[in-house]
Amino acid sequence: MDEINKLDISIKKAVVNGSMYDIISEEEFEKNNKLYPNNSSVAVEKELDNGRIIDLPIRNINYYNQGTMTPGIYTGPNSPFIFTIMPNQENVNNFTPRKTVEINNHDSMKTILEKEETISRMAEPWITSPDNISRFVISEDDQPEMVALKQALNSKQIDLDKYAIRFGQNFPNDKRQLRTHSATLNIIKRFCENLDMDAILILKDKHPSVPNPMGREIEVNLTSPKTYEG
Repeated sequence: MDEINKLDISIKKAVVNGSMYDIISEEEFEKNNKLYPNNSSVAVEKELDNGRIIDLPIRNINYYNQGTMTPGIYTGPNSPFIFTIMPNQENVNNFTPRKTVEINNHDSMKTILEKEETISRMAEPWITSPDNISRFVISEDDQPEMVALKQALNSKQIDLDKYAIRFGQNFPNDKRQLRTHSATLNIIKRFCENLDMDAILILKDKHPSVPNPMGREIEVNLTSPKTYEG
């Protein structure tokens, strides 16, 4: 019996705009675009005119917000391909993969295990620099409170894993929260309390002419609760 040749199968992974994606070529997307309308974990590799490589996430048209113009390839239920929004000069770095890992069936088992370990590290909600400093990628989809939290963590220039003992057994779950795009007050308080930061909440009138104005600012320290007069 003739030997059956192995299929040449490969999987590419990269972090794009703070999230992990499976990477496919433009050719693959154009050939099989009907497979991807609702797949939010796939990005298309695209080469710009200047030779720069970017990855554009495939996004569902139902989540298109004309006000934000989030870069990506937008698809919908009635059409496998609708339009593309390219990143501008300010955010192109978010869509330029710092590292792409490809696993194929020609790799040895040792190589596959090493690449899987690399992918696992890439899936962390931060990038570790050569001197073990954690850098938290700020995504365009991040809500203001998450942007503030990541900016604070980046400013501290720390190795977050060294603070694991302060978080206790909940540390893996707490750091997974940094993969999401919003943060609850509870998460913000936990990070601030465990990383020697204060979180100040201020409530005030939007402007002086609002109906029923408070007429004052209310400021509380969320990480050092005190009793305040009503």
